[in-house]
Amino acid sequence: MSDQYLAVENLRGKLPENAKGGIKDDSSKIEFSLLPWGALEKITKVLMHGARKYDRDNWRKVERIRYEDSMIRHYKAWRNGEALDLDTKEPHLAHMGCCLLFLLELYEDNEISDAFVAPI
Repeated sequence: MSDQYLAVENLRGKLPENAKGGIKDDSSKIEFSLLPWGALEKITKVLMHGARKYDRDNWRKVERIRYEDSMIRHYKAWRNGEALDLDTKEPHLAHMGCCLLFLLELYEDNEISDAFVAPI
């Protein structure tokens, strides 16, 4: 047995074991199981509609302010009691989530800086 596998035995007792005696050091890993899959499915349907209507990943070619405006329009419609977007038949909240994901991704890609985002 290689030293790589002997190290696993050294972890026994230091990590929690499952019912079968298995151990896995994933304490510092992202827990995707926390994601609300039903909500993500709705957002994905909005993304699919956009991909059919405009093109896959077209959102990366659009100015960020357009997503800020869109998110606010969908929020206003939702606050006014309109549950579903008329075009997609998906919830306005899913459209807001989609816009927020776009903005977050643009921010993570350094296409939006903290200095560029004006306070409201």
